[in-house]
Amino acid sequence: MKKIKTKQTEEIKKYKSIELKVNRLESRLKKNGNELECLKKEKLEYKDIIDKSNIGIWDWELSTEDITFNNTYISMLGYSESDLNNKKNKWGKLLNQDDLKEAKTRIFEAYRKNEFDLDVQFRMKTKFEGWKWYYSKAKIFDPGGNIKSLHIVGTNSDITLQLQYEEALRGIQNMMKRIVNTIPDILYVYNLNDEHYTYVNERVSQLLGISADDLILMDRQQFQSIVHPEDINIYKESLQKLKSAGDGDIIESVYRFKNINDEYRWLHSRKTIFTRNKKNKVEYILGISEDITEKKIAEAALKLSEKQFVKSLLDAVESERRRIARELHGGVIHLLMVSNLKIELYIKNNHVVSPELDEIKKNISSAGQEIRSIVNALHSFVLDTYGIIEATSQLVREFNELNKVQINYEAHGQMDKLDKDIELSIYRIIQEAVFNILKHSNASEASIQIFKRNKSAYITIEDNGSGFEPADYFTTPPKKASFGLIYMKERTELLGGSFCLESKPAHGTEIHIEIPLTEKV
Repeated sequence: MKKIKTKQTEEIKKYKSIELKVNRLESRLKKNGNELECLKKEKLEYKDIIDKSNIGIWDWELSTEDITFNNTYISMLGYSESDLNNKKNKWGKLLNQDDLKEAKTRIFEAYRKNEFDLDVQFRMKTKFEGWKWYYSKAKIFDPGGNIKSLHIVGTNSDITLQLQYEEALRGIQNMMKRIVNTIPDILYVYNLNDEHYTYVNERVSQLLGISADDLILMDRQQFQSIVHPEDINIYKESLQKLKSAGDGDIIESVYRFKNINDEYRWLHSRKTIFTRNKKNKVEYILGISEDITEKKIAEAALKLSEKQFVKSLLDAVESERRRIARELHGGVIHLLMVSNLKIELYIKNNHVVSPELDEIKKNISSAGQEIRSIVNALHSFVLDTYGIIEATSQLVREFNELNKVQINYEAHGQMDKLDKDIELSIYRIIQEAVFNILKHSNASEASIQIFKRNKSAYITIEDNGSGFEPADYFTTPPKKASFGLIYMKERTELLGGSFCLESKPAHGTEIHIEIPLTEKV
């Protein structure tokens, strides 16, 4: 009986144990079922969030080429969900094939390097707007442990407008670069905090023989080593002033820089504040440096020998005038004459009666006359051939033909053996006087007299114009500026001559010039 009870007890325990396990299993199944429902719910909520997001999302099974897009991505392309999702061939045709090939190459390279994050740019064909550029940031998953089972999920952003703006910006930047590189001065941006250049135009290489890139790479000590030792404090002080300068202030300074040939060039620099940092401290400055070396050399030469320098300068100007005049005379005027001749031949050979062609001929003739006047103003070939008397006569004759003011001209004495430099200077003085009469005198009549007495040439120029106060132009500093009068006076004095001007308001003007013909300049 005890054995039976013992056996029943054991069976009951065994049943209870089984019953407990079944209850636990039922509880676990019920719990897992709840978890599964939660997962399904979360998945639906996640999909809903993704579909409502402003970011395009795609899911790509590389082995099957299956790809799924969220609603935002589909909307970006202008398609409906049925157009794209789970249609292998459809989306593959929409993706630019070159970009697809490059994307796969990058994916495989990243996988081999154990890199699972990457970003790519590619083009896709939209339904209504043609090709568009997209930027994608993707994550590579490797569930199968081999390259064929890769699974990639990525986000997409439409960057078409961004790339268009960038391209337009590059175009503007290239245009601005071309513009600033045509500036005859050095243009630069300088970081005042780090004390180095961040931008320099190409002019620096022409003036100093240092490339813009090399200058940007220089640190403070390297750069200051090319500043003249006597000017280093001037350079530092100019930068120090900028730290306390106001927006729009211009800080000017002059100092010397050593070029690649160990020669110093004088630069006149103008600097201003370009940007400030968040603390309102000056960060970048914008500057332009003009090469004034020639000006400095000229000033030194002028102090040493003013006459010699001015003469050299005038010779250079006259040489350039002569060159331009010859090019105009032998080039443009010749072309106009040939063009006119060809029109005449065309009209003659084709028996054409054309008011338009006649008008063109007339305009060509007028243009030729204008250019001849310019050529004569630049350089008188009559002066070279026949001397000052005939050259002045031609100048007055052409002036009288073109203007209401009439100039009477008289010349006395033999002046055909004058020094060429003296002849040219007299001609330029008279030419400037004639221009002044036309521009400023308001005269109706004027006269020019040239005569030779003993060993001097005398020039008298008069007009009945409005006159002026000579003191306004010849005091120091002058009350009014007249480069023409100063030019005439200085050119006379350069020849060792005397210049006398008499004028009163409403009483006309007289200029008396005496130039010694024996003095060598």
